[in-house]
Amino acid sequence: MISEQIGLDLLRTYVAVCRQGNLSRVAAQTGKTQSALSMQMRRLEGLLQRHLFQRTGRGVVPTAEGELFLGYATRILALGDEAVARLQQASNGGGVRIGLAEEVTTAALWAALGRLHRTYPDISLDAMVEHSVALGRLWSEDALDVMIAPTSVVAADDMERRTAVGLRPGLCAGP
Repeated sequence: MISEQIGLDLLRTYVAVCRQGNLSRVAAQTGKTQSALSMQMRRLEGLLQRHLFQRTGRGVVPTAEGELFLGYATRILALGDEAVARLQQASNGGGVRIGLAEEVTTAALWAALGRLHRTYPDISLDAMVEHSVALGRLWSEDALDVMIAPTSVVAADDMERRTAVGLRPGLCAGP
């Protein structure tokens, strides 16, 4: 059983020290002193009753037991982040209408939309691939929430009007 004294902050610090291999760098990034980080790592080693680091002339590297614990610490932190993201996405429902110009649609874009849908399954994605001119017409009729197409297909006043209701100009972008 993991000790209640090993909190997420201590795990985050441990992972950062393992990845950076240098207490001074981590201290500078976190705004803590090197001695405070060193004390935290010694406390963690004491709680686990294991040596987690091997000191080198350039910093520290995890021991074999340190590598094992690093895997678990990384998984614990990832699960915590995943839980928070999942709870936050529960309120992110609804639909998004996306227009994609044929000339800028790539396999990478479809893969990205697939990842978006898997991450936010409650969001309905309605993606259509059309010629830029047809997309420009749909955009001006407010039939799209997002359009990826050459901006030349959008009238300047449509761009200003859509921006005024909260859409960023970058949502209508292209070559």
